[in-house]
Parts: sequence; C-alpha cells; structure tokens
Amino acid sequence: NDFTKILERESFLAPSFIEYDEFNCILMIKNSLGSVKVISMENYQERFEITERNCVDVRKSEDCVIIVKSTESEEILQLDIYNNRNGKKVFELELTIMEGYPLSFLELFKNTLFIKQEGFKPLFINAITLETVKVNYPIGENIFFIYSNSKNLIFIFDREIVYIFNLRGE
Repeated sequence: NDFTKILERESFLAPSFIEYDEFNCILMIKNSLGSVKVISMENYQERFEITERNCVDVRKSEDCVIIVKSTESEEILQLDIYNNRNGKKVFELELTIMEGYPLSFLELFKNTLFIKQEGFKPLFINAITLETVKVNYPIGENIFFIYSNSKNLIFIFDREIVYIFNLRGE
C-alpha cells in the first residue's frame, strides 16, 4: 500500500524516528540522512522536506515545525522555525542557556515553546512572535507535564502538587 511505500524509501538508523500527528493528519519522518519529511496521511503525498544535517531533535505544532540543531557551544540552543503548511523557514532563533545547567526538556505546545533548564523555572516563548513569558510558581526539579490540546492547558505535577496554567503562563 501507499504507506508501506513511504517507509520503504527511507533510511532508518539511530537517531531516526516516525511520529504520527492525528490532529493535523500528518506523518513526520526524521531519517538518518538528516532530513525531516512531513507527509499528508490523507493522500500519502509529501507536503515538504527539510534537510538539516545538524538536526538533533524536532518539535511540531499546528502552525510550525521547530528543528533543534547541534552547535559547537553547549551554552547555545539553536532553533530553526518552519511553517507547518509549506515547509518554508520562518526564522532562526538562538537562545543562550546557563553554562553548567543542562536542558531538562524542550517541548512545543501549540505555538509556545516550553523550555526547562535544570536549576531554573520553566520559560515560555511564543514561537511565532518570540515573546517571552516568565512563569511565577515554585516548581521543583522533578516535574512531569501533560498538555491538553483541546483546552490549551499545561498540567505540571511536582511531588503532591498539580499546577494548571495556560500558554501565557497564567
């Protein structure tokens, strides 16, 4: 079938991955050759391909695809942001992170980047406007989060406490 043909054309060695997005009805493939392909699952046609040899991770939302790139410096987090509909690069973003404090996680909820560095509170950045929102709540290091797409809420579990907030950090 068409789906099998898509997979047969790819080269899958670590760190490759396949991710299905039922909300947007797309399949995202990061192959071992350094490209990220977005394929429509409605007609099995490739929407676009992003070739980035330094890609170490990918995040997506309804409107954008973010390519996390490796850099020479551990203090620089380099992100390329692409339009999720046509694959055109919207802009590049370089964030300076604190030396000696590894990134705990980087996640994309809708169009909001959720970045957590060990020893610091999470940071929210709107991936479209680049507006930064600082969130003021006492979150510890051992956290777990869930995003509700239908409500645009993030639930963070920190020990026995549950924090619920929107994508503006409220």
